[in-house]
This record gives sequence, C-alpha cells and structure tokens, in this order.
Amino acid sequence: MPPTKKRMQEYFDLDQSVLIEKTISHTRSVCKIVGARDPHFLLIEVPNSNAQTFFFTANEKCIVRFMSQGSVFGFRAKVVKTISDPFTMLILQYPNEYEEITVRNSRRVECNIGLTIETPSPDAEEPRKPAEKTVGEIEEKPDEGESEKPAKPAGIATEPGQTEEGDKMEGRECKKTEDDLSGSSALAFDATIVDMSIGGFRVAVPIVDQGMPPSLVRQTFPTMSPALYENHRFQALCAALAQGNRVLLKFELPDPGQGIFEEVQGIVSWARRRGDYLFVGVRFVEQPDLLQENIQSIIEHQKTFFTSQIPLP
Repeated sequence: MPPTKKRMQEYFDLDQSVLIEKTISHTRSVCKIVGARDPHFLLIEVPNSNAQTFFFTANEKCIVRFMSQGSVFGFRAKVVKTISDPFTMLILQYPNEYEEITVRNSRRVECNIGLTIETPSPDAEEPRKPAEKTVGEIEEKPDEGESEKPAKPAGIATEPGQTEEGDKMEGRECKKTEDDLSGSSALAFDATIVDMSIGGFRVAVPIVDQGMPPSLVRQTFPTMSPALYENHRFQALCAALAQGNRVLLKFELPDPGQGIFEEVQGIVSWARRRGDYLFVGVRFVEQPDLLQENIQSIIEHQKTFFTSQIPLP
C-alpha cells in the first residue's frame, strides 16, 4: 500500500524562504512565509526592495517553490489579496496537488569547481530559526552511498605509503565537541566542489593550506613540526566544519548554468577525512534566486552530452 501523501501545510515553517514567480512575466522574488491557515491559505511577506516592482492584483496566478524536509516542492497559487500596510504581504490560496522532488534521489554530477567556504562570525546576527514543524524533524543523513569512501577529484592524492591503518586521522568524522574553538572568529577555507545536486554540494577541503608550503610553515611556526601543524589545521577544520554547523558558500558556476553566487547558506550534513582532504557534505538552507535552475541546467547538460545512453561493448 503506497504511503499517504502529507498535506501541503505540514511542510510550511514560519520565516521559511520561498521563491515566487509571476506566470506571465516570469519575474521572481525570494519571499518569506509569515503565516498559514486552513483550509489552503498562505501569508507571504514580500521584501521591501521588491515591493514596488513585484506587485500582484487579485486573482493573479503565481508559482511557488521551496525546500523542506529534504525535498523541493512546487505548486501554482492564486493571489487572494495584496496588503501594503504595515508591510507588503500576499494572501495566497494554494491547491491540494503539488509537485515534489526528493533531493536525496535527485541526480548528482561530479565536478571540479572552486569555492570559498566560510563560518559565520559569532558577532553576526544569528539567523532566525524556523518554528517547530508540525511533524517531527527528519534527521539529516548522507545521501545513498555517502557512507562509503567519496570519490576524489582530479589531482587529489595521498602521501606515498600512506594507508588508512597508518594514518590515525584517516576516515575520522568531525563532530561537535565541548572544546570546539571555532566560534572565536569567522574562518574561511578555499575548497573544491567535487559533486553537486539541486540540494547541496560535496566539498573537498585540503587539510594542509595550499598557501602554506613546508618552508613557510617552518618560518611562521618555528617550534612546530609539519606533522604537528597538519594536526592543528585538521582540528581547526573539524571544529569549524562539524556536523550541524552553518556555513556560507561563495562560488561561480560555469556554462550552461553560469552565475556568481555569494553567501549561499548551508548546513554541514557530514564531514570526514580521506587522505589529504576533509570531505564535507553541505545541504542548502536557503537557495538564492536561479541557483536551483542553474544547477539543474548543468546536470541536464552533463546527462545529455557527457553520459552515454548506449551500452558500451
């Protein structure tokens, strides 16, 4: 017997970001849910910066998209009323039927794209947490196959003679501990996106800072051996990128999904060491306008032109 499909309102959270798109002009704006009421009404706050240009009339149609509980949802809604005081809001009426794409089952592609991964400054304003869900939180687990050794991007290699048994830190997972010191200041690490999906990235962060060759390590830390420096660097990475930590991603996607994205919010789903790299799974918390579409266009391009559809001999 197939599982019962949940009601749409079970996926809504206060302050949750949603992408609203006009059906005629295709103008888009990232808005926030500020309320919901049975049977099928949704209250949406429109940012002040878009309030003048992103205007709806009664009975106008729009498309709503958002992420929740590991899935991407979409549906067509009708604008019941526009409210301008005390701030711009839309009252939407949504249908019973909706489209759902499970992020865990969405297609992934391997890649080699540079990015900067940052930990928010402790002095920055803490993001507002969503209200408690009407259903229990789904525990975030690695996608299917992530529990196994991740594929290394081109150019990643371990030291000669290094083995998982010989390296005590090899395969070690990063967890939050009471001794984590990463909250003392904002940190930034250069890394590589090794594969992507519409729900997030797998990222490889070098254990040893590529800008710190052994000679510079000896010069900067004269009392510290290269091995001790590597251990300290690994501990700093583990503290900053522990499971459950919030991060900011900055990257540029190539054609056909070209675009520069800054401060994309994510949460670390898992982190573990393999060889000279700390591999990190990051799921998106809030997607900027067009990010999902740009990633999807890259995935479809890869599938169409660089994935054989004919069985090889």
